[in-house]
Amino acid sequence: MGGPRCIGSTASSSLSSSSSSSSSSSIPSSSNQPMFNSYSEVLSYLVNAGYTGIEASLADLGHTHDERLAFSREVHDAGMKLIVGVYSSWCDYNDDARLDLHAPPLVQATRLRNEIIEASDLGATKINAHSGSDCWTEDESACYFEQIENWRCSGDLHLMPGVRLSHETHRGRPLGSPWVTDRLLQRLPELRLTSDYSHWVVSCERYFGHHHHSDECEEKEVMRRVTNSVDHIHARVGTTQSPQIVDIRDRSISNITSIRAFTDHWIMIRNVMLAKGESEMSVTPEYGPMPYTPCHPFTDDQPLSDVWDVTEAAAVHVRDLLEGRINWRMNETI
Repeated sequence: MGGPRCIGSTASSSLSSSSSSSSSSSIPSSSNQPMFNSYSEVLSYLVNAGYTGIEASLADLGHTHDERLAFSREVHDAGMKLIVGVYSSWCDYNDDARLDLHAPPLVQATRLRNEIIEASDLGATKINAHSGSDCWTEDESACYFEQIENWRCSGDLHLMPGVRLSHETHRGRPLGSPWVTDRLLQRLPELRLTSDYSHWVVSCERYFGHHHHSDECEEKEVMRRVTNSVDHIHARVGTTQSPQIVDIRDRSISNITSIRAFTDHWIMIRNVMLAKGESEMSVTPEYGPMPYTPCHPFTDDQPLSDVWDVTEAAAVHVRDLLEGRINWRMNETI
């Protein structure tokens, strides 16, 4: 999903779990969201709420480099981290930007490199890439990712030490399929991922790799291998028919099935990171406004849930989950 996201963190003894809430250069309207008069007020609110950073695209940060630089300085001055979303094509998933999705690999790789360089100039602490096109062959996709990796290794992306570049598992992209992702990782094991499991659940129409049937062992193996390559999580719970549930606090039977599968996935990633000795984990609970949030029937502007409230609740859920304060199988408080 395009659009801005805020990340935050609460530390545990061995891993800090960053979590986030929707926010932007123009925060989506919501009946229960606080009112802000400036970005400094937004950042102050987020810091006091326990958030440790902002995730946003370059377009979200400003229309010009100077505007983006000014905003990024405010973020850093507030003591927050900055995760920047960059695009090889179809920027922010706006309809009028979709045609360049069909551009060839080298054209898209060059555009991504330019956005990564600008994100680095803004002091990004992590970069989330929306990479490539689902119209490419796997060979074309491999060439694209290989070019990006070559530039990364040669220093041509201007990444500061410790800054990680990961590619999101998003629909409309080569990594929108877990099968394709697994095969690409076998060809390019150095590739790093941002895991947005909701896209795979929708595109596969099942909770890929998180069922408990013996005939799905191959899917579990794919998920085990892919999990080792994850550096960042977009933690939005969806279903097999929709990328986003209406409200994570709704524990009806249908929602519980989704919540359990997603939390199983996040805990798997957490455990891999712990085993690797990682000291920090970044997670963005990424709940979007309309059309991600469904509307009441016969209306175009009356969402079934309040995106501000839902994202705040999701942030609490993710923090509690990853720090062991709830049982992720039963979603009960410990």
